[in-house]
Amino acid sequence: MLVSGVFEDGWMNATSDERQQAYVRLIHLHRDWQARGARLICTMDDLDSAGRPGTERANFYETWEIPSPRSCMPCSTASGQTSTGSR
Repeated sequence: MLVSGVFEDGWMNATSDERQQAYVRLIHLHRDWQARGARLICTMDDLDSAGRPGTERANFYETWEIPSPRSCMPCSTASGQTSTGSR
């Protein structure tokens, strides 16, 4: 499974505490996927993306090995968007 993410203005304007909460949420999401049998293979950053966020191109990517698409669907649909702009 390929997961892509985009940093948005909400991330750039967030306080340090809000960013920390977003990381905690992402770590929780990763652990939930791992509990469902997924395995993180690699992460990649787009080093060519610079400046203000908001382009339609993703800033970072994660590649996961998953037992089946169904196994991680509840996690991905429940992730939602936070006040800091993370999904």
